[in-house]
Amino acid sequence: MSRWLIEMKNLRTPLVLVPAVYYILLLVSIALSDPGRPRNLYNYNELAFLPFVVMLTILMGRVEFGGRTMEIISTYPLSYTRLLLRKMAAALASAVLLHAGLMGAYRLRFHTLEALYYPYNGASPGAADAGWLPLLLQALPAYLLLAALTMLGMTLSRKLYGGLAAGFGLWMLSVLAPPGTLGPFVLLTAGLSENMSFPVNRLWLIGASMAAAAAAAVILNRRSRWVVEGETE
Repeated sequence: MSRWLIEMKNLRTPLVLVPAVYYILLLVSIALSDPGRPRNLYNYNELAFLPFVVMLTILMGRVEFGGRTMEIISTYPLSYTRLLLRKMAAALASAVLLHAGLMGAYRLRFHTLEALYYPYNGASPGAADAGWLPLLLQALPAYLLLAALTMLGMTLSRKLYGGLAAGFGLWMLSVLAPPGTLGPFVLLTAGLSENMSFPVNRLWLIGASMAAAAAAAVILNRRSRWVVEGETE
């Protein structure tokens, strides 16, 4: 429990204002909308929330990768794999809580959570008020991949902006690249083609997340890399 308290104390930084302001703007956009004309819920569940997950992951890795802290931490007898998993868990837990708040605000304003819902049983998607949890589970593999890729970017570059580049890079590709560019690793359900199964796509995302997290753990556990390369800077 003490380590989780330390994680929360590490959030006392001006950097927390970036995701905080972004989240507030999402809430304001809901509050200022016409209750009779619900905004597209897809934008809040996926399109706008995915970069928010990147911000939260960066925030959780701020202490270790925001300076030369890893050079000091590498001398401690810690499990780096646990450190990595704790950072990712903190980012995803924060994302889930804030997602619940955002969806709650949406329902309060529009009295519905109707969106194009993709069932995991492979059935055709359809517009439905599936509720908060199904919407979260629909997007969660994409959140997981972005969190893992952002963490991998930070471990590879040893800098926060490495994680920013990795996370935002994939998100921008998902939004801007022509259909088919990302193959089976489509983050946004709006980018799924007719021939692409939603459950299979989500499995690809989960598999890629595990691979990215494993690669980040391997890099992180190379303690000499943090000390030796840090001393040569």
